[in-house]
Amino acid sequence: MVTELKNTFKMVEHLKIKKGNGNFPLLEINNPHASCTISLYGAHIMSYQPKDGQDILWMSSKSVFEEGKPIRGGVPVCFPWFGPNAIDSSLPVHGFARLNMWNLKDASVTAENETKIVLDFNENSQTLAIWPFAFNLELTVLVGKKLEISLAIQNTGKETFSCTNALHTYFRVGRLADATISGLKDSKYLDPASGLEIHEQPEELLRVLSEENRRYIDQPNACILHDPNLKRNIEIGKTGSKVTVVWNPGEETVKKIADISDEEYKSFVCIEAANTYNDSIELAPNEQHILGTSIRVI
Repeated sequence: MVTELKNTFKMVEHLKIKKGNGNFPLLEINNPHASCTISLYGAHIMSYQPKDGQDILWMSSKSVFEEGKPIRGGVPVCFPWFGPNAIDSSLPVHGFARLNMWNLKDASVTAENETKIVLDFNENSQTLAIWPFAFNLELTVLVGKKLEISLAIQNTGKETFSCTNALHTYFRVGRLADATISGLKDSKYLDPASGLEIHEQPEELLRVLSEENRRYIDQPNACILHDPNLKRNIEIGKTGSKVTVVWNPGEETVKKIADISDEEYKSFVCIEAANTYNDSIELAPNEQHILGTSIRVI
């Protein structure tokens, strides 16, 4: 597969294709603006590093690279459900999109010397056995001075379906206790630990000092992650989403997560563009929804 991809895309400047961890095909992008790595397994963005800067994304040192298991860190694609399946808890958490090999559909260089990657994934016998709908997913990644990601979901079948989804982005921080998130003041949020109770955030800045699992509803706006230790502010914009998820497992829960070491929770926070809760997506045949996020240092 890697040899075939190399031959097909050998003329694309700034792109290398090789075997990565788990022998999964890996795209390595290195252009005048930034570097980025993407695994075709799960269409998983594993790193994004602007020129003269540090990596924006966090990857677990204990991440497993094995078919049937998710990669931990980076930007997982959650589809066709977010979190545990509402009907059958034995099904994969966050759906099956991150557990399948995707196709490299296109790769090109823009006039601004950015690199554009397009990956796609369709239903197969395994997905139909647990979610009986036809679909096409297309993930477009634009690597430049900012990282732009869009997930296009199209219903290619004859029946209407509902889905939830997310771009479950893990951001690297120097020290979690010192980092803050702005842009969520006066927003309403749910915390699964308190059931369906709706809370409101009065503070201008959110500081994650313990386990956090907030799902901000009716929240279409950008956030900014302020990191004094790494001396940077990261703007996280989004489109096609009214739910923002902020997650970190904290000191106790991280001990129950096999693919994160006990101390690593201090070095990341997830800030996610999502369609879930009161923002789930319903698509009639041939309809499409696009969920997007953009990430840049400001």
